[in-house]
Amino acid sequence: MIIEVSNEERNRTDPVNALMHLVFEFALVRRPRFPMLIERGKQPLPVDGRSRTFTTYTARPATVAVASIGGRGVMIRCATNRLPRLALEPITTEELKRALRPRR
Repeated sequence: MIIEVSNEERNRTDPVNALMHLVFEFALVRRPRFPMLIERGKQPLPVDGRSRTFTTYTARPATVAVASIGGRGVMIRCATNRLPRLALEPITTEELKRALRPRR
């Protein structure tokens, strides 16, 4: 699973960008099935305790979900069955740095 957040809201929520990422994720599947059927939908997800609606692009078993939240573009790339179970919470820069530090 990959979650991207950008101040460039338009780039992360653009349907063409989302579809390019979906095709990439679909191609990474061990044995992708063709033809590739793409479904567009909506999925509510909790973000910082509030329900937000994401636009989803699904080609089983991969999904890309995009939303504009607080002036930022959010893109989630994950397995289709994992998306409904996600909840996003913000983290501070310090928390991120601490999480990325090598463990001893």
